[in-house]
Amino acid sequence: MSSIALGTTTTTAADTERRPHAALLARFDLGTGKREMLRSLERVVGRVRARPLQLELANESVEVEDPEVFAFALQARTEPASEALVEMLAMSDQALQAQLQLHLQQESRLAPVLARCMLEPQLVSEHLLSLSLSTFDPANGWRELFEALLHLSPRENAYKRVALVKYAQFLRKRQQLLKTVFELRLRRDAWERARPPATADSIGTDSGDDRRAATDRSPSRASILGLGGATGRRLPLRGAQRNRADAHGPNAGLRSLSRGEPVVLRIGRGRCASLSLGGNRFRLLAGERFYLIDPLGAVNALGANEAIRGAAGGAPPSETGAGANAAGTSARPLVSLVGRHVSCDVVVRAELRAISRRHLLIEPLDDTSARLTDLSTHGTAVPTEMMFT
Repeated sequence: MSSIALGTTTTTAADTERRPHAALLARFDLGTGKREMLRSLERVVGRVRARPLQLELANESVEVEDPEVFAFALQARTEPASEALVEMLAMSDQALQAQLQLHLQQESRLAPVLARCMLEPQLVSEHLLSLSLSTFDPANGWRELFEALLHLSPRENAYKRVALVKYAQFLRKRQQLLKTVFELRLRRDAWERARPPATADSIGTDSGDDRRAATDRSPSRASILGLGGATGRRLPLRGAQRNRADAHGPNAGLRSLSRGEPVVLRIGRGRCASLSLGGNRFRLLAGERFYLIDPLGAVNALGANEAIRGAAGGAPPSETGAGANAAGTSARPLVSLVGRHVSCDVVVRAELRAISRRHLLIEPLDDTSARLTDLSTHGTAVPTEMMFT
C-alpha cells in the first residue's frame, strides 16, 4: 500500500481517497510535524465556501479544495527553519544587524496592507498589488507562493487573505528568533566581561553573585549593534523578556492571540476585559458602546474616534452599564483599529512603543461580546475564560 509522508504521521492511499487534500498537505508541509486544530481555521477564512484554487508552484500544478485546507497546509510554513537559528548564531554583528533591518523593512511594508485586508476583505487583491515581491521572504517558499497568488483573480481573495495571515505569523515567529539570538549574545558578552582573567589564585573563586553584579554594570552590546544607547532605538529583546515575565506576572491568565485570526470575547454587559497590548495593560468595557481604557486611564469610545478623559483616577464613564453611551446613541459601533498610527480609530500614546502602529481590530458584536483580531508584532493577550471558540 502506497503512502504519503506527512510530518511525523503517515497517510495511506486509502486515507487519500477519504481525504482528497492529504496529498496537498504533504506537498506544502516542510517537515515540522506541527499541526493546529482545524477548529481555528474558520476564524481565518470565515464560513463562506470558496471555489477550488489552481496554483502553479515549482512547475507543478497544485489544486486546493478550499481556504480551510489551504490554511492547514500553510501552517508548517509559519515556523522558521531550524537552520535559520544556526545561521543567525554564526553571523557577525554587522550581518545580524543587516538581517534585522531587512526584517523591519518587510514588516513595515506588510503591516498596513494586513490591516487593510482585514478591514476590507473584498479588496484583498487590490491591496496586495501594492506590495512588491521583495516584501516576501524567500524562506519557506513564501516569495514563490505569493508570486503565484498576487496576480490571480479577485475571486481567489479568500486564499490570498489566508496566505497573508500565515505569512504575518511567520514574520512574528522570525522576530522572536531574532530576539533569542540577541539575548544569547548579550548574555554571553556580559558573562565574558564579568569573568576575571584566569590566574592560579583566581580559578574557582569567582561567585555567581559577583558575575551577576558585574553583568548589571556592564555596557550593553546594543550600541555595537545600533539598537540602543546613543541611537535611542529600543532593543528588540525587551519584548521577549516581557513575554517570559508575563507567564508568572501581571498578565498571568491571559492567552496570546494568533496574528490575523479573529477571536470572540464574551465579556458581559457593563463588565471589563483585561487586555495586554504589547505587554501594556488595557481594559475593554462592554455595553451599548464599547470603551477601551489605556494604562493611564484615558477612555476611548470605540466607533467614534474620540477620546474621553476620565477623572484623576481614570474611571470610565460607567463600569456598571448605566450611562455607558456617552454619545447618546445606541447605534452599534463599527470595527475600530487600535494602534500608534494617526490613521487608527483609537490612537494610543506614542510612548507605548511596544504597541504596533496598527495593533488590534475590535468589532463589537452586541452589548456583551466583541471580535478581536491581532495585527501586531509584539502580540495581544486576552482573558482565557472569556474566549469563545
